[in-house]
Amino acid sequence: MLDESGRVLLESEGVNSEAVEPQEVASVLAGAGAPLVIFSAGDRGPRALDTGSGWQRLGRRISEAGVPAALVLPYALRGSSVVEGFLRRFYQSLVRGTDA
Repeated sequence: MLDESGRVLLESEGVNSEAVEPQEVASVLAGAGAPLVIFSAGDRGPRALDTGSGWQRLGRRISEAGVPAALVLPYALRGSSVVEGFLRRFYQSLVRGTDA
């Protein structure tokens, strides 16, 4: 999720969310040599429209930092079967030569 100022909220089990600037996320991903990043935006309700530009900004920052492909999905992938189905179709498309 994004906070009100467009920072990415990073979460881990048992720890409060930490707000991180999009550029910092992008720098870490590019520095790690990530060839592909997929964000499942996940914001719902009335706030979803407000955060849309923040997710687009994050995608741009990741691409500008040098990650070859950054996908920001406009919806949340919920549940392991949904994630598995999405990734299966996505990678099958890549194998067929479709651009990310």
